[in-house]
Amino acid sequence: MCSAPAGNGNALKTATYSHALALGKMPPKFSYIRKLLASLKQQIEAAVLDARDEIDLVDAATIQTILRAERHARLCERLLVTEADMDVDQRTNLSREAHRASEARDKALRSLDLRIDKTDKVRIVVLSADPRAVLDVK
Repeated sequence: MCSAPAGNGNALKTATYSHALALGKMPPKFSYIRKLLASLKQQIEAAVLDARDEIDLVDAATIQTILRAERHARLCERLLVTEADMDVDQRTNLSREAHRASEARDKALRSLDLRIDKTDKVRIVVLSADPRAVLDVK
């Protein structure tokens, strides 16, 4: 249950839901990923609240799964860009891991059974592959 009054967006911004799960720490050079995940978390929580008026334990665990999969995919993609000394097999494995993490994220997102309006698809910019997309997220 939410500790903020109905219609108050502060609960989403401060993660004051009783079942809210932490995003976890990230090394300073990956802070943009944490910001991106925080934005994604807010958007998913808002969509669940719009659909069901509450976030239960299963929804919170599913959101955590989505965030972990997204974090894993982003870290793999970042390492592909920044680590120049990897051989072809290592790059292929990282790319495969990013793909698997994205598939896991999508599967978990679908399991929330949210019907996202076409106008909402534009709002969810954090799902883009561009790591600089966080600059456009408020």
